[in-house]
Amino acid sequence: LVAFAKFVSEYAEAFYELNRLIGIAVTLPVTSVEAERSFSCLKLVKTHLRTTMLDDRLSDIAVLSVHSQRANALDLDLVIDKFANTYPNCRITLR
Repeated sequence: LVAFAKFVSEYAEAFYELNRLIGIAVTLPVTSVEAERSFSCLKLVKTHLRTTMLDDRLSDIAVLSVHSQRANALDLDLVIDKFANTYPNCRITLR
């Protein structure tokens, strides 16, 4: 659909209405899918963690669940080193 939208946009003067309709078709599903994904991720997190926790922690876990690709791309060794340097007196050994 995106390739067809690029093709029609080159002839926007001839296909003005079609160009507008394709623009709407390309943008609408993304926004509704994003909203549904965030709600389904929150539902999965809530059913998985049926324990009592603060809203801040639940919100953080929901953000990690929604942006799972970005979270998976994190280098955990760098995160652990930064945490260990920031809090040198913690009781847990992170190395």
